[in-house]
Amino acid sequence: MKASNNPSGHKIYNLTMPRMRTSHSKRWLDVRTSLIFAAILLFLGGSNVWAVCSSVSVPGGLTAKQNTSVSIPLVVDDLTGLDVISFDYTYNYNPSVLTYTGFDQTGTLSDGMVITINPSPPGTLVISGYVPYPLIGSGTLINLNFNTVGSIGSVSALNLPAFMFNENTPCSTTSNGQLTIISGNVSGVVSYANSVAFKPVPNTVLGAPGAPAVSTNSAFLTGAYSFGGFGPGAYNVTPSKVGDVNGITGFDSGLIAQHVVNLIALSPAALLAADVSQAAGVTSFDAALIARWVANLPGYGITSDWLFDPPVRSYPVVESDQVNQDYGGILMGEVSGNWVAPVSFAAKPESPEANQLITVNVTAPANQFALAGSNFLVPVTTSDLSPGTVGTNVISYQFIMTYDPSVIVPQNPAISVAGTISDFSSVTVNDLTPGVLQVVIFRASPYVGAGTLFNFRFTAVGAQGLSSPLTFTTFMFNEGNPDDNVTNGLVSIPFGPTAAGATLAGRVLTQSGAGLRNAVVTMTDPQGVVHRAISSSMGYYRFEDLPTGASYVLNVASKRFQFAPRVVTINDDVIDLDLIANSGE
Repeated sequence: MKASNNPSGHKIYNLTMPRMRTSHSKRWLDVRTSLIFAAILLFLGGSNVWAVCSSVSVPGGLTAKQNTSVSIPLVVDDLTGLDVISFDYTYNYNPSVLTYTGFDQTGTLSDGMVITINPSPPGTLVISGYVPYPLIGSGTLINLNFNTVGSIGSVSALNLPAFMFNENTPCSTTSNGQLTIISGNVSGVVSYANSVAFKPVPNTVLGAPGAPAVSTNSAFLTGAYSFGGFGPGAYNVTPSKVGDVNGITGFDSGLIAQHVVNLIALSPAALLAADVSQAAGVTSFDAALIARWVANLPGYGITSDWLFDPPVRSYPVVESDQVNQDYGGILMGEVSGNWVAPVSFAAKPESPEANQLITVNVTAPANQFALAGSNFLVPVTTSDLSPGTVGTNVISYQFIMTYDPSVIVPQNPAISVAGTISDFSSVTVNDLTPGVLQVVIFRASPYVGAGTLFNFRFTAVGAQGLSSPLTFTTFMFNEGNPDDNVTNGLVSIPFGPTAAGATLAGRVLTQSGAGLRNAVVTMTDPQGVVHRAISSSMGYYRFEDLPTGASYVLNVASKRFQFAPRVVTINDDVIDLDLIANSGE
């Protein structure tokens, strides 16, 4: 029951009055019920209107895409028992946004009613309907159909300025609605371009500046994306990504080296990933830039950046849904295609042949001696790297090694590969942090055989009796295949004579007198400390800062020639001691 004031000042009470109906000569409500309602009216002391007002509404917040058909319902609450057999109403809309195309009463409360609609002038509909039997239930009274002709973002009010059931019995209350023209959605998948198998690239930001600006992210597990909310103008959708960087190794540099000399042909996607200099195509310069990134050195081009193919997609207007708008992500510098999505990322990317790994032993000397103040080599050896032995072509390796900078410091360069298994390799060293060496070594042709893999070049700066561990915190061949078993080393400075500045030099010669390059000359001092030197292209070798007054044993190692040991006593500089091969090879 609801009270309201009329112009005369009297209160009017609207009460739900039960209808008096008979069935088999029996009333639904007896006379006593009627008397009770009459007594209530007398007690309240005013005139009374008996009515049930039904709610009639057009939904608010409706949206529809441009140039599509849309059906807009007119919704009513329960009409059961109200004897509604007709309705008449006026419906207003914006003709610059919507064009009326007809009505649909199938499955609605008005199904079976006679409907008449006057659609003139545009923007106004005068609608009536009747039926000989009362309407029952609640829901959609009728659907009005329109075509959306407005621009994206335009709005049409949907108003009911007048509405009447029967002859305003029962009464009705109305609620207006609104429809907004929206853009279509843009959707697709972002996947990794440099991979044979599908790999999603999650967390890719797809940004579309405009009015309004919109953006979204690709899904974590699928790489899928979908977004809307575009305005009426043109949009450029641009993908971008940071992070999730993995799989870039010296092996990628080695693949570029192989491609440059036509040993292999990189795929189009791999070539895009390899061109980290973004100039002059793919060259050995790109391989060097990637190696610098792996060694944590500055100046590595766009290695580790994400690029996308296509870099942008343009839409004059996003009127309808744009599906299959896919992008291929490329992690620059990751040439081999072993990038893994973050859901399965591990510290060392899994090799495609991880279940077939063969272990290669890499060993640093257990106790290398070096005189205080001397320059010396530390050989690191490997077991057989021949392709038939390890089951793969090793073209690169990388590692991080720590040492005690108060005992030894690296020379420049810190690594020597001349005369070793790694001869003719590209070597990139980061020695900027005292006590840490980050090294990347690669070449186009596979490494073959067992023996010295490379040499460290150090200077002993600590006092006698001190030692420095050589600890490999990481080591990896190629991209993890073959596996490695690394043995750390130790450098000790024994008690004894210190370097006194004497020089021993000369040439390594064949029997015919020709200079022999890349021969390994070893010199063992009285304390058993072994010094090493590699002969130059003309056969020259040189040892410096040797303590005087001591005798040294010289040996020469060569793949082709045999040499007899030499013993020499150093009292002053010796700069013309030639080491001549035996007569036979």
